[in-house]
Amino acid sequence: MNRRRCLLALATLSLATGAVASTALAHGGHQPEHRRSGQSVAVPTIQAYEARDLVLPEGIPDRFGVELAIEGSTFRLDLLRYSMRTAGFQVLVDHGDGLLQPESVPAPRTYRGTVEGVPGSAAVGSLRDGALSLFIDLPDGRQYVVEPAANFDPAQPRGRHLVYRTENTTPLPGVCGNELRDMLIPDLVKSEPDGAGGEGGIAGTGLNVAEIGFDADFEFFQKNGSSVPQTIDDIETIFGVVKFIYERDLSITYEVSTIVVRADASDPYTATDAGDLLCEFRTAWNSAPESSIQRDMAQLFTGKNLVGSTIGLAWIGVVCNANGFDCGAFGNLAYSIVESKYGSATLNQRVSLSCHEMGHNWSASHCDGDGDCHIMCSSNGGCNGIGGPNLRFGFLAMDEVGAFKGTVSCDQVLPDPLSLPFLDTFPSGSISTSKWIFVNGALLSSGATNEPSAPNSLNLDSSGSNPYQPDEIRSNYMLLDGLANVKLSYYTEHKGVESGKSLFVEYLDDNLVWTLINTITSDGVDQSSFDFFEHVLPANAMHDEFRIRFRTDGTSSSDDWYIDDVAVSEFDPAPSNDECANAIVVFPGSTAFSTQGATNSSPTLPGSCDEGSGTAIAADIWYAFIPGCSGTATVSTCGAADFNTRLAAYDLALGCPGANALPVACNDNDPECTAGTSKMMFPVAAGSAYYVRVGGVSGSGSGTITFSCEAGLPPCPEDLNGDGTVDGADLGEMLGGWGGSGAADLNGDGTVDGADLGQLLGAWGTCS
Repeated sequence: MNRRRCLLALATLSLATGAVASTALAHGGHQPEHRRSGQSVAVPTIQAYEARDLVLPEGIPDRFGVELAIEGSTFRLDLLRYSMRTAGFQVLVDHGDGLLQPESVPAPRTYRGTVEGVPGSAAVGSLRDGALSLFIDLPDGRQYVVEPAANFDPAQPRGRHLVYRTENTTPLPGVCGNELRDMLIPDLVKSEPDGAGGEGGIAGTGLNVAEIGFDADFEFFQKNGSSVPQTIDDIETIFGVVKFIYERDLSITYEVSTIVVRADASDPYTATDAGDLLCEFRTAWNSAPESSIQRDMAQLFTGKNLVGSTIGLAWIGVVCNANGFDCGAFGNLAYSIVESKYGSATLNQRVSLSCHEMGHNWSASHCDGDGDCHIMCSSNGGCNGIGGPNLRFGFLAMDEVGAFKGTVSCDQVLPDPLSLPFLDTFPSGSISTSKWIFVNGALLSSGATNEPSAPNSLNLDSSGSNPYQPDEIRSNYMLLDGLANVKLSYYTEHKGVESGKSLFVEYLDDNLVWTLINTITSDGVDQSSFDFFEHVLPANAMHDEFRIRFRTDGTSSSDDWYIDDVAVSEFDPAPSNDECANAIVVFPGSTAFSTQGATNSSPTLPGSCDEGSGTAIAADIWYAFIPGCSGTATVSTCGAADFNTRLAAYDLALGCPGANALPVACNDNDPECTAGTSKMMFPVAAGSAYYVRVGGVSGSGSGTITFSCEAGLPPCPEDLNGDGTVDGADLGEMLGGWGGSGAADLNGDGTVDGADLGQLLGAWGTCS
């Protein structure tokens, strides 16, 4: 039988379990630096290693470095915490009652990084309680593994690790179980295995993606200290390296949707025969409640000692939940099993085993006769080995998997990542596949009211209250690395959403962890207009795998959230003098300025400052002007700015202006100035100081502002707004400041009163 052409044939991987004696000392004269008498570790599957006592950080830092001495050289590793989990990742525990109880999800302890100064290097692994598990891949073909010594001898001290080359692990040869078994071949198979349709759809450029679920039987749980967190960490440690190899060799990536842990001996798995156990696994996951777990494939980690030499088994060509008839029933066949902790298997051997069985799911066959047969050899570590540069897939597997990927629908290939600016106003009748690469239930609708960009907006609701039934949408990747000032903005509206239900807005941080940036909670009242939200993105968003996500927690299709005008864009940072409290002190002279990035301050200007363009002053900045003379102060952008400016001045002695504060002077478009630039003049006294506010009618820009003071009596102190005429505008300012002090106190007696009013009326008309 040609297994390459058999879509749903079963594949098994077998290993002899005989141990090969090995020395605990490194070969080639490399004496381990931290070896002490009586503390060597006997590991039958490692021919040579170096022992290292590593000083590692406590907890699970987002980033850490570690120095590692290997074969006389010192490598410094730079490691970043990295999550492989889906947005709705869950941990379900079976306590023996057949139910799957959700448990709190422990933080991911998986890491990815590089060797500093070695371009093209990679390091993948995990950190837990002072124990580092790591696979190091160097561009010259060397591959190293770092494992806690306690993996092989629990008496070893905390911090002690074994470092070894992958070629220094002893292979355990065996034959493929398919050669020993008369395996039933499914007879109801689709010609193209798109099955029931998978739930994948998230990946970077050129990568296909699958979502995978894992199950750990009771015996595997026991081998991990009967600890749910340790079981999860162990699976994710192995899978982290598996994922790296699939991305590197096959352009496939994964996200983990669920890990099931069987914490009681009465789990659904009793068989020790690999074929029977695979059928039990399939039966369990094709039935409720496991059947509701979102995935495109699943793998069982068993701690049982499987009969014979078989340590793995999988159906071929079944990713995306392909259906067929086997185990006495028709249904999903996208499953594999691995006896991951067989014998004294090393990390690289365990990784190879999981890679191999998943490879069968992707339609890869055994390659024993080929010259580059490594992971897909029928015996783990046999054929051409998995040591040195050989923990990889060969050309046959690449061809088979590449051809198979083109026949299934759940593992889409995504468009190029996006450069900023990102903007979607949802103009057409369908969601853009270049901007949004994961869509679960979301669609475009004209059902909102007063959309910012009519007629459509994005609509999210829910098909029910079970996991994965609320709608969700995730963007494509965006290239933010090296940027510093980026904002996310969008509009939302809700209709039919009961009080307390929410829309969640998240971004993918530089650890590839979804991070909440906003929760919008319904008050139960339908909206008739959209609310605007804007967020300045933090430093951990500035990377080239940035994404945004909107999701709901609704329970029905009538829980409608509408989203419009989603934008991610760079912005100019606000100037240091964006607000009055941070005004820059200036004296007579000229200074360059820019209002790019400035925000709108309070208050708006009074009606007396309206010269036909309203009273708003946009994107304003502030100065504290000390004139240094008694006479007339002039502040001017006249002909010296590239936008329509607006000026206002306030008495500094009164503090930053409040809601009803009146300026001592203001100007929009001075008749002597061009292009909407401004000039204002106002009387000043020696020792006084003024807040000067510079903004625009509607926009921002840059230019030069000039401050000056001409000594002597001002030509017309009654001209309070400095427009050259004593008129109703000046009278309005005086009445607005009645009873107080300031520029309207013309006689300087400390109170704006009737005496000042008489002086103003006496000067009525054009100043001379």
